[in-house]
Amino acid sequence: MQTRGEPSVPSGVLSRHTAVTVIRSETGKALIITPNRSFLLDPADEVVNDILDSLDANKTIDPERIGASSSEKAKQLLAWLHNEKILTRERASTSDSFSSIVAFLGSKDSTTPYRVYIEGEGHLATQVRELVSISGIPVVTTSQDAIWIVAEDQEDQHKLLEANRRLVNNGAKGFFVSVSGACMRLGPTIIARQTACFECFHKRAFASVARPEIWNLLQRANSELTADNTSSPALICIAAGLAAVQAIKLAWGVRSDIGINQIIEVSALDFTFTRAPVLKLPRCEVCGKSDLARQTYALTPNTYKHRDQ
Repeated sequence: MQTRGEPSVPSGVLSRHTAVTVIRSETGKALIITPNRSFLLDPADEVVNDILDSLDANKTIDPERIGASSSEKAKQLLAWLHNEKILTRERASTSDSFSSIVAFLGSKDSTTPYRVYIEGEGHLATQVRELVSISGIPVVTTSQDAIWIVAEDQEDQHKLLEANRRLVNNGAKGFFVSVSGACMRLGPTIIARQTACFECFHKRAFASVARPEIWNLLQRANSELTADNTSSPALICIAAGLAAVQAIKLAWGVRSDIGINQIIEVSALDFTFTRAPVLKLPRCEVCGKSDLARQTYALTPNTYKHRDQ
């Protein structure tokens, strides 16, 4: 029970198999992503180092340290971490300037997780493979009976459409994550056995995404970039961390809307998060095709009604 004067814990119900991604810059700033929110912490606050040291060493948080921080964000994160038991921690090196930690919180059981198949050959795909592998979840080279991640340093619509078709044919769960100089995007490729119109997906996204002008800039930038001219290590690190957390949750059978029922964008300029929900439609509003057995999905910035799968 929360007592008077204690900082509030971030809202939302935490599932058993949750994960935390910690991204540190060479200046010491840390971006900590939890299932409910993200925390950008300044190294000037000495309690921030306590947080990071505890994650590094799999130690519990001293509750007396919660009130010592001058940062309300740090207080909230400390209170949340204090209520969770860190089971394992693994570090994945990403560059000379950035590193990512995935800490698994909650209680594991003996259930065998799904396997994960990662499609992509760039820097982002490599980091996603590393982060998922250290979690103990099998990363396989064939997509059969596996969760499918399409990870691209540049968002390639043709590759996504082809991945959509193959995902449906295999009846697999999957999502995409991509990075460009402008932002990173993580969202659904398809919902297995339920998505109908692949060809119209990007048309719908362009028509209804919250900031279509950013979409235009992103597509132009992607068409001009080469494989060696990717975005910052920080943005790739964030994208890999988000994708790995989503893959881990899916592999353990934990329900999560991130990457499945939402499109997430993270700006390369200020690391701001924006989300656009994905709405089920009985008919594709672009081409008019209808399939009751496999409903189409469209993006809408304002309206979303959830229905359990």
